[in-house]
Amino acid sequence: MIVSDLKLAACGVLWLLSMAVAGVAGFMVCHSTQAPEVIEPAPEVRQADGSVVLERDPEPASEPAPHTIPRGHVEERRISVQVQPDVSTNRTNLDAAPTCECRPVRVDLSLARDTEGGRRVIASSPDGRVLGGLDVPIVQTMLVTPPKWSAGISYDPFDGTPGAWIERDYGRIRVGADLYQERNAIASGLAVRVRIGWTF
Repeated sequence: MIVSDLKLAACGVLWLLSMAVAGVAGFMVCHSTQAPEVIEPAPEVRQADGSVVLERDPEPASEPAPHTIPRGHVEERRISVQVQPDVSTNRTNLDAAPTCECRPVRVDLSLARDTEGGRRVIASSPDGRVLGGLDVPIVQTMLVTPPKWSAGISYDPFDGTPGAWIERDYGRIRVGADLYQERNAIASGLAVRVRIGWTF
């Protein structure tokens, strides 16, 4: 549709431009205070108390997770630990023969980002049933969420007319509006176009 009120058009363009400037400024401020996590390869380190700092391998996992990742969760890290249980003895008779010589046990863990802005740990084992566990967050991590709004300006090089646009994401659906100057043989003025699409 053609809008003849130039004051309204000017206000609309200024509003869209201010949104674009605010978005760029927010992006720059946010990214200036954040540093990417160091994920370079690192060797295994065995400590004096028997604990092990696990080897770090940044190569993406080629196989799916060994357990179900809840719907909507995003697996961020995968950990696998192999444990050799100590030989169990009869505590009432220390001279008795061992009652259990168990084979090594593997425990698989996944750190996943959930749908509520947090992280959860998923545990499983191919060698037995997980009886329980505890996830204790020590340091609250600032999770980076993708921006939902975007705005900018446009220009038609053939007609020499400017414009502006704004978009917002609702999950995988993206909606937006274009405000631009239109020139044709019938009339000229400001035109508005609404759009909808999806991200992939």
